[in-house]
Amino acid sequence: YASTDGTEWAGNRVPREIAADGKMTAPRRIYREDPIHEAVCEFRFRVPGDGGWSVTLPGELKSALRATYPAETQQDRPIHISVVDGRPQIIPSDGPWPVRLASIDDSKAVLIHATSVSVHVSSPYPGMDAFLGQISEVAEALLGSIPEGTELSRVGVRYINRVIVPEETVEIANYFNVQPLSLGAMELGITSFIARRSE
Repeated sequence: YASTDGTEWAGNRVPREIAADGKMTAPRRIYREDPIHEAVCEFRFRVPGDGGWSVTLPGELKSALRATYPAETQQDRPIHISVVDGRPQIIPSDGPWPVRLASIDDSKAVLIHATSVSVHVSSPYPGMDAFLGQISEVAEALLGSIPEGTELSRVGVRYINRVIVPEETVEIANYFNVQPLSLGAMELGITSFIARRSE
């Protein structure tokens, strides 16, 4: 963590404060650079019928969200490769999935898959209030577009953090509470690592 004015780096052992309800709380930490590289909120659905959206859904969402996501729509066409009688066959997947809506500067995006829609915001992170507003706008557009009988099966929020430390050689424990597995006696250096935590 950095000091409260963002000018110094130190270890992760910080005195904790006691909140009014008696619970221990950690003081706010301000980093030199915002570590949030991308924030994502995903809605997953159970769709009636054949299990996928109508092909008209991306167009309906595009119309409803045009003010926030006016950039040209991007679309990928996944393919399936199978081997039949020893020869590979390439089969395009059904449907127009996934479809990506984006803002002009590409800092905001919506990804539409066959049974899910995710809301993305990239660095610089605008803050929780702005992100919640972006999520609410997409959720309202979805309510007006998804077919009757659709059930919401999951809502997930994911933050992708990228932390760059100022020194070439550091003790990882000075910067992170969650650390990669020890390399033990091998004594090899780590140039980068990825850690994932789910709750």
